[in-house]
Amino acid sequence: MAAVALLLTGCASSGKSGVTPAEAQETLRAAGITNARVTVDDARNGFTAVRGTRVSLASAIDIEASPQSLDYLFRVAWGVGKNEPNTALTLRIEGESATDTWRDAAGDLGALTYEEEGRLVIEMDVSVADKQYGPWPGPVPDPPSQ
Repeated sequence: MAAVALLLTGCASSGKSGVTPAEAQETLRAAGITNARVTVDDARNGFTAVRGTRVSLASAIDIEASPQSLDYLFRVAWGVGKNEPNTALTLRIEGESATDTWRDAAGDLGALTYEEEGRLVIEMDVSVADKQYGPWPGPVPDPPSQ
């Protein structure tokens, strides 16, 4: 399967924000990213609520590793409106498709990376997302033309 090259020149948006995780998954599928799962983490750490939005890829073979692709995935996550994240937007990539190119792309966007149980994890703090994408929930970008 060929990787989808996301050539975004400004992330056009339909203006829809506050989508459900299922709607966000459908947006990613429409962009050719067929193995994505979008979830909202909502837990407690003592008396503190810990919330974040996660995009998990079974592998990254259907998406090109680039700052534009990572930006697109984070924008979709930022548009999920179930619970406002107060920690991070997270991308998890399983297996060998987690290349150094993804790590470089994360650095370009101000996100952090680490390895966890055979997967690459890329996290963008919500304060960074708020500065880059505006108030939560942001508009979900339209799938790029392929």
